[in-house]
Amino acid sequence: MTQILKLMKMIPLAAVLAVPAKAGDDFEERVIEAILNNPEIVLLALERMQDAQDADDKAQVEAQIAAEAQALFGGPEQYELLEFFDYRCSYCSEAAETIRSLDDVHAQKIRLLEFPILGEASHEIAKVSRAVRNVYGAGAYVEFHNAVFERSGRINNSAAALRLAEELSLDRGVLERAASDSVIEEELLRNRRLAVKLGISGTPAFVSRDLIHEGVMDAKDIVKVLLRKDDNMK
Repeated sequence: MTQILKLMKMIPLAAVLAVPAKAGDDFEERVIEAILNNPEIVLLALERMQDAQDADDKAQVEAQIAAEAQALFGGPEQYELLEFFDYRCSYCSEAAETIRSLDDVHAQKIRLLEFPILGEASHEIAKVSRAVRNVYGAGAYVEFHNAVFERSGRINNSAAALRLAEELSLDRGVLERAASDSVIEEELLRNRRLAVKLGISGTPAFVSRDLIHEGVMDAKDIVKVLLRKDDNMK
């Protein structure tokens, strides 16, 4: 009934007023008669309903993102796009390849957040990944991140992740101890809570300052999102 009432409110008033008034008619009866006389206005009303719903949804998403902006993007100039990913997600591998294709100026505006949802193995690899970031910094982290995806699924547990770190000249023992620290678990829990607050349940998922895109984005669309912020500052 609620949806029917919403639909009736979207019927153009001119079409309703064009229906001759009869004694005893109420406004709803005139709306119904207008629909019967002009069935095409139902499509117009449905389009208006969808536009209104889309506007409401967009406003809600923007409000959700704004409420978590500091946790998502850091400072105002730090990041403009964030990706929630899982190292065992094949679509995330595709997304990683796309991000690698970007120039450094654009790639540095993208924040990567582990969101291990594909089982315990995903969680264990994510712990090693966070340890690399915490111990060795952003450069080593990006190198490790790309290397995991370049191995096409061969990094399927923590032991494999630590061996890969060794191949990249990182200290396995240091990383093993860091990965077992409760700080890492807290970081992954924060990532999960952020995703839940934004209604994200799958990977990859991209979040900009005004949209949430679940699924792979191509390079052109990523750059468009990153440039939109620069255009808004002009």
